[in-house]
Parts: sequence; structure tokens; C-alpha cells
Amino acid sequence: MIFSSVGKFRNFRLARIAFVVSSILLLPMSLNVLSPVPASASTCGVGCHYAMTVGKQPFSVTLVKVIDPAHVAYVSAGKGEVWVGLEFKILNKSSGMLDVGMEYGSSMTDAKGNSLQQSFEDIKGCPRINDGNIAPHASTTGCLLFKASSKIALGKFYFGNSNPAVWKI
Repeated sequence: MIFSSVGKFRNFRLARIAFVVSSILLLPMSLNVLSPVPASASTCGVGCHYAMTVGKQPFSVTLVKVIDPAHVAYVSAGKGEVWVGLEFKILNKSSGMLDVGMEYGSSMTDAKGNSLQQSFEDIKGCPRINDGNIAPHASTTGCLLFKASSKIALGKFYFGNSNPAVWKI
């Protein structure tokens, strides 16, 4: 009896892991960058927006501001580290519901090209971006949070896979 319960738990856990991995792998692949404004990613910073699509649904993503350091309610960044928040605005330009999934299709690097760890905590004054099921012609604003070294400058933020939108931070 004990072994059958363990087997069911293991199968459920494996199915849950498979679902999360497939969601992460499938969602960002369908993102397409149509046009950055300005055209050069090296100058694309705060206020810069990209026109993008998920499938055939158009939307735009704008970097509103960089919050450095960001203040998180319940978790400290650690010695020699800081929290960095990026506030984005997503505008659904389609006539259907939009699910973007920025937290799964994004990454950030420091000035040396090292990947920064993303956290799923809320920043004080800027809630976690809620980019699932954005109504037609509506927008949503929110933040993503990353842990960075306090001694190395920030680098770039990437959104998408094959041809990502890139903001210089």
C-alpha cells in the first residue's frame, strides 16, 4: 500500500514537472519581434518599446523604468547582492485575449554577460507583472525582479527566443 502511494506521488510530480517545462519551452518560441523603436538594441533603454506577436496576435512591450535597488517585502538579496526591478507595460493590440508569459520568456545579464537569477517576489510599489489573459486593446503594467551583484554593472534584458527584444539596462 505504501509503495502504490509513493508511485502515484512520483507520477503526479513528474507530470507537474513535465507541464512546467513544456510551458517554459513552448511559450517563448512563439514570440516574434516585429520592430524595435529605436532600431538599435544598443540604444534601446527606458521608454523604448518593441512591436511583437504571439502567434498572430500583435502586442507591444515598453520598458517603463529600472528600479535599482528594488525593495522586496519578505526576502533579502544577500550579502553583496541587490534586487533589481524592471517595470514593463504590455499593450494588447489584437481583438482577442492575450497571454504573453514574460516571466518564462525572459532573461537578464550583467555587464560581463553573466545571467542574473529571476525571482517571483513582488516589489514594494510595483506588483509582479500579470500578463496572462490581457483583454483586447487593453494594457497591463507590472514588474519583473532579478538578483544582481552590487559590484557589477547591469547589462541587458532579453525577451523572446530566436530574435529577442533587447533592452540595455
